[in-house]
Amino acid sequence: TATASPSAPDNGKGKAKGKGGDGASGGHEANGAQDAAKGPKVPRSELTPATGSFTGTEKDYLENRVPKGVDPAAILDSGRETCQRVSRTVEADRAAAVKALRDGEIPGAKAAIRHLCPQHKDVLKAAG
Repeated sequence: TATASPSAPDNGKGKAKGKGGDGASGGHEANGAQDAAKGPKVPRSELTPATGSFTGTEKDYLENRVPKGVDPAAILDSGRETCQRVSRTVEADRAAAVKALRDGEIPGAKAAIRHLCPQHKDVLKAAG
């Protein structure tokens, strides 16, 4: 797997931008690294890290999510960070994690859980 940490695209207001609709908040999520700016995306066949390779699951997550010119490893890292945030929240307080997912407080959680941390699908399901 690849690692990198370039910044996510910014909307000029200090917040990463995205298209929403990919999270648990009914379409009000915005996270540039999770679901970057509109425009042409890197085709699945061209999703390659600087070194190594992506797994099929990682490519599933990255598909239609990486804008041209953006390092796909950065998008993947952001998804992994989202999974870590979900995991920490679940460990501390499962009910709070359900509420956070329901309220869209963890941007990109739906896609990250679906592809990168499926062990939390029960929490996502509980969030509705």
